Amino acid sequence: MRYIQLILIAVLSLTLLAWAQDATEPEAQPAAAPAAEVAEATDATDTEEPAAEADAPAEALSAVVVSVEGSAEHAMADVEEPVWEALAAGEELGEQSLIRTGLGATVVLKFADRGDVVIRGATKCGIASFRKTEETEKVTVRMGLKYGYLNAKVDASAGKNDFQVATPVGTLAAKGSQVSVGMSSLGLGVNGQAGIWTM
Repeated sequence: MRYIQLILIAVLSLTLLAWAQDATEPEAQPAAAPAAEVAEATDATDTEEPAAEADAPAEALSAVVVSVEGSAEHAMADVEEPVWEALAAGEELGEQSLIRTGLGATVVLKFADRGDVVIRGATKCGIASFRKTEETEKVTVRMGLKYGYLNAKVDASAGKNDFQVATPVGTLAAKGSQVSVGMSSLGLGVNGQAGIWTM
């Protein structure tokens, strides 16, 4: 029991250290790749879409902020120097949106009728893309998790969906399930509560 407590304290300390460094030192973004921060954690090159769906027109959507508890900010990744602003319930976050939360914070995002994402404290993540194909009404979501913890619940009963959460060490894909994902300097932690996730 004592070893588990020590491990949990070490993980929390490292996560807090990473969050504090990120909050105090802005990251340098290469001019040639303004969206690199989201893209580095959302590289979905290992997934292949059927040719018909890949060519079908898709409408860009926005996630709605259902609730915000504690300190949370958002910025756009597709600019040279992101400007962080306070996040509030009711706001809409489009593609290339970055989100970071303070200690003890909780943010709930609604992705149309296909799923909810709960972002916990000391987390930095982003929405790389959120689209709906007109012909098939398939919803595709690509999120990136740089560090911290989030819980994603994907509702397959509302229609086709393709939800992926990418981290620096791997990408999790779901088609109707629920999972918790945590990322720290010690590595990736995954807890699937329902359905099947592939990595």
